[in-house]
Amino acid sequence: MVTPLEILFVWTAVFVSFGCLSYLYRENPLFRAVEHLYVALSVGYGVSVDLWYFQNYLYNPVVYRGRWDFVIPWALIGLCYYFFFSRKYFWLYRIPIAIGIGYGTGAMLRGTVRANFVAQINAAIRDPLFAADLFTTFNRFVLFIGTFVSIFFFIFTVEMRGPLKSANRAARLFILGALGASFANTVMGRESLLIQRFQLLLGSKYFPWSASGLGSPEAGAYAPIMTALCCLGLLYIMYSDYRKKRASTTSAAPASN
Repeated sequence: MVTPLEILFVWTAVFVSFGCLSYLYRENPLFRAVEHLYVALSVGYGVSVDLWYFQNYLYNPVVYRGRWDFVIPWALIGLCYYFFFSRKYFWLYRIPIAIGIGYGTGAMLRGTVRANFVAQINAAIRDPLFAADLFTTFNRFVLFIGTFVSIFFFIFTVEMRGPLKSANRAARLFILGALGASFANTVMGRESLLIQRFQLLLGSKYFPWSASGLGSPEAGAYAPIMTALCCLGLLYIMYSDYRKKRASTTSAAPASN
């Protein structure tokens, strides 16, 4: 049984997707409506998150647990932002900026080093070179050689001669192959997103309706109705542009004569 709420969710998703894609023609009322809806939802969500943080990390600890130590130091640091408008005490404005940048950089580096540096080293040296089958052994040798020559390429930046020149060329090939694979993976990801948008607009049964939170495939069968309405709206906009252009051309012709 398809509920009206599920149909409303599907139609909203179709309208938003079609409005974004309509920008390929030009900036039009459909795109502006979707843009304003996105900005309004983003601002509303941001305000709700800020209120949640205020309630759980400031109001509740102070009012219900008497933790005034939560307020005094952070309030003083926050008030330092207002010294931005003072030439004499502008240096106090740098204190909260430095704290925010330092904390953010430290938190980011911790996760980045663990995920992109330590994990890559463990993945490169964890398995032995020789495996049970020939293909796995070849794959591990390629990984070992590619890692070694790529590190060699970035560390030793002197002029390469003799065998070092061959290692330098091999490192370039490995790096170009890795960058090409990464770019191809990015393009494939964007294409898959575009294909899913078309599946949504057409109400295809292959679209992950349940996983996306839009209801069941039965509710997705109502998607072409909103798609047709959006197409009619876009055609009307295109026809209006054509009439305006034709009217301006007609009015400009007698003036030139």
